[in-house]
Amino acid sequence: MKIKTQIPFPREPGKLLLMLGTSFILLMAACQSLDFPIIGASDNGEESNRPESNNIVGIWEWMESAQGEGTTVGDPTSVQTPNANDRRTLQFNSNGTYIWQQTNDNGDVLLTDAGTWRGQGSDLIYNEDSQRVTYQYEIANNRLTLTRISVDGEFGYWLREKWQRK
Repeated sequence: MKIKTQIPFPREPGKLLLMLGTSFILLMAACQSLDFPIIGASDNGEESNRPESNNIVGIWEWMESAQGEGTTVGDPTSVQTPNANDRRTLQFNSNGTYIWQQTNDNGDVLLTDAGTWRGQGSDLIYNEDSQRVTYQYEIANNRLTLTRISVDGEFGYWLREKWQRK
């Protein structure tokens, strides 16, 4: 038994556009539900909240944090490195979410943070509890460097974190 299926081709331009638009929406929904990245797609005319680059996706282990005063990165006023009660991991997921955790050597979770992220050029933008924080990021030799410079009035400070791909 042979089943013949045929989709009639609409001859009116309005119906053709409606059919094409519906097909595009169904394709976009299928890609999003299967977690396929949609390059250059946007829901509302603004930038997509999906990551632009998959090179940051994965799990990263914290190596060092340095901070200092001023509006340019220079000599740090303090440096932190992992110790028995301060191990950190940062997981960037391909669906635009992240999870940050601080643990001790026993594996006990001390702090957890989660939210969404997206890449925009060399900016990494975190969204957590309606707060938006932007870092400059760079990846070289499986090492991620995050840098943030903040200015509050005349006072400025910087933070630089280094992470190793796990």
